[in-house]
Amino acid sequence: MNIADVLRADINNCDWTCAPHLALLYSLATVQAPLGLVVDLGTGPGRSTRALLAGARNVFTIDNADKSFPLDSGVSCKFIVDDTAGAAARFRDRSVSLLFIDANHERTAVLRDLGAWEQKMMGCGIIVGHDWDLAAPGQDGVKAAVLEYLALQDPDGKRWALQIFRADVSSFILWPQVIK
Repeated sequence: MNIADVLRADINNCDWTCAPHLALLYSLATVQAPLGLVVDLGTGPGRSTRALLAGARNVFTIDNADKSFPLDSGVSCKFIVDDTAGAAARFRDRSVSLLFIDANHERTAVLRDLGAWEQKMMGCGIIVGHDWDLAAPGQDGVKAAVLEYLALQDPDGKRWALQIFRADVSSFILWPQVIK
């Protein structure tokens, strides 16, 4: 499996807006996988999981329903059926180098995911999330949750630097400020 195959398959299965965030995930997984674990919250149809696998070759993906799919040879994916925040208890503190959040987009759910996985992140760990600008009617969504989380957990900006990747329906990246 390589990123060209992932993007080609993805273009056949969704509109053109999907491809940029998949290339971003592939690139980050390529760099971060040698450092620690790569975790995907919200398996969905598996497009993002496949992009992470193309870069990392070994991914843990978590969803509240069984979303497993056939794997290409040479990759390893552990499918975990669990609440995305609750599943954090299965992982050692400071073991995750890349966390991708694309599960429940309600503000409270995103806050729970960020809070549950914070201690699992390595000092050099990167948190990426999808659908920054996408909020369903009546929801305040991902953007509100991330901004609230940063205001509460990192008010002085010493742990995280926020970057918005606007090449698709918008992804956010929390870059580590200090490697501990």
